[in-house]
Amino acid sequence: MGVKLSAEGKREKEQKLDYLKSIRRKEVAEELKEARSHGDLSENSEYDAAKLAQEQLEIEIAELEDLLRHAEVIDESKLATDVVALGSVVCFLDVNTGKERTYRISSATEANPRDPVKPSISDQSDIGRGLLGHRVGQDVEITTQSGVKVIRILSINR
Repeated sequence: MGVKLSAEGKREKEQKLDYLKSIRRKEVAEELKEARSHGDLSENSEYDAAKLAQEQLEIEIAELEDLLRHAEVIDESKLATDVVALGSVVCFLDVNTGKERTYRISSATEANPRDPVKPSISDQSDIGRGLLGHRVGQDVEITTQSGVKVIRILSINR
């Protein structure tokens, strides 16, 4: 079984792959061509940097292709709203600090807690893992790197 992605997350990965293959690959090839034109390749740091950029780009393309080939898209219409699961949007209160937060629980490849529009946390993170399987109204004790947090689940949505 592959990595679970939201439909939107899969679309974003496909768009990134398309950009890397159709635009970035050409840019890197042009950088390589330019560096080659400077002569002796044995002492050409521009060429070495361009070659490294090309290798890193090809690795990133291969990794994205593999990820997409094995990805399983989460059917958000089938997500329960009574229990936290991968794909759930969870609003919770950090009882320790009094701060309310809302995050989507996503796979590690999609997680972006700093996204200003749709912040998400990994199902493998301390808080993400701690919330899985719990219900609205429950207080959950979660051990994090900064200590034990008490999290109260306020709502669960798709």
